[in-house]
Amino acid sequence: MGLVFLVELLSCGAHLTAFELAHPDRPPTLGGADHFCNEVLRAKGYLRYVDDFALFHDKPEQLKEWQERIATFLEGRRLRLHLHKTLLLPTNEPAAFLGFVLIAGGRRRLPEENVRRFRNRLRGLRMRWRNGAVTRAEVRRRVDAWVAHAEHADTWRLRQAIFRDGWFDPSRGAWDEDDATGALSEAIRIMVDGIAVDGTQMADEREALLWSFVNCFHSQMRRLDRAVDRIAPEMHDLERAQDGTEVKAHELETLTDRARNLGDRRDAFEKMRDVAADAYRVHTGNVWRPRHGSHTSQTGQLTSAAIDARDFRRARQDRETRAHLPEGTLVAITGGKCVADADAVWDTLDRTREKHGDMVLLHGGGPGVEKIAASWAEARGVNQVICRPDWTAHGKAAPFRRNDELLNLLPKGVIAFPGSGITGNLIDKAKQLGIPVFNVGR
Repeated sequence: MGLVFLVELLSCGAHLTAFELAHPDRPPTLGGADHFCNEVLRAKGYLRYVDDFALFHDKPEQLKEWQERIATFLEGRRLRLHLHKTLLLPTNEPAAFLGFVLIAGGRRRLPEENVRRFRNRLRGLRMRWRNGAVTRAEVRRRVDAWVAHAEHADTWRLRQAIFRDGWFDPSRGAWDEDDATGALSEAIRIMVDGIAVDGTQMADEREALLWSFVNCFHSQMRRLDRAVDRIAPEMHDLERAQDGTEVKAHELETLTDRARNLGDRRDAFEKMRDVAADAYRVHTGNVWRPRHGSHTSQTGQLTSAAIDARDFRRARQDRETRAHLPEGTLVAITGGKCVADADAVWDTLDRTREKHGDMVLLHGGGPGVEKIAASWAEARGVNQVICRPDWTAHGKAAPFRRNDELLNLLPKGVIAFPGSGITGNLIDKAKQLGIPVFNVGR
């Protein structure tokens, strides 16, 4: 209620004096001070919490007189006013009181010194926690104590900034994998058994519905990848700017932790995407593929990886992009949309894999033979490099330009099933480059 009373007076244009009491020899006894201020001075605007006082009056002269009389009163009791924390100021100006900065209109914030000390303390706790010098429970207790105090001020944005992305909040892990995957499986079951039910028209939308659901996790993963990519140049600049000062080191450490936690969340989304993609394959009989780019897994959940050809070429130039660089022998496969014998595709690929145990399947990601080949690779755990036509850039020439890009990867050989003129174009170009072509069913 004291704060409410203070806020009401703030809006009336009164004046405030705040002071703290201290004594080097013994704790102060302040019961007599309450009697003096209320009964002797007859200060109507008076409040105290432990050793913090606040007196209100419309006239600054009256407050100065009260201050002198209180100082004289306390000297006789071996107490004194705090020299640097005794203030006389209008209530429309910010005032430090009870560990907060009180602002006209009822707002409260933390003093800058308080925030600075906590940031330094938090960094020390983080280092000690990583070194095993303190337990998680002890860190949590100390952090919670500051948060409990900070919550009494208008500090929501400040706390969000300090614990942004969980860069050091020991109470928050990246995720609970068991609970998340369990909830994910249940959501898929509800979509299949409760929404796209067999025997209804919605069953026709099942594949599109499940594809979009998987793509939600894939999109989040790509978004976090881009966020980390944006941080990387800033981290590089901070590394170069290190001058041995604590400020620079703290900035780099904070940014590194932010990138690490973004990466942890990215990996969590990737694992969930892989679980959802496996359910998509079970319920639709098809392998989930993104509209653009690659379907790779750095967390090792996929039975095989499907790599976009452009990513593959970039990965060959940048050896650090390990997820985009399947090692092995490239073998291309091509064919038409109509397939008379799907088993023949599987048998041919099985025989090829017996000869090349490190086989990497290269294809155009199209329907028919290439779709069957993709299913075979998924089932056999064989990595794939997919070279799709770029219709936006090349228009009607896209399939033929795709053939050029595919052959530029220099596969060990080409398995060719009957197909259209596009298939024939790829076969002719492969022969011109000296790449062996194995014709099936011709």
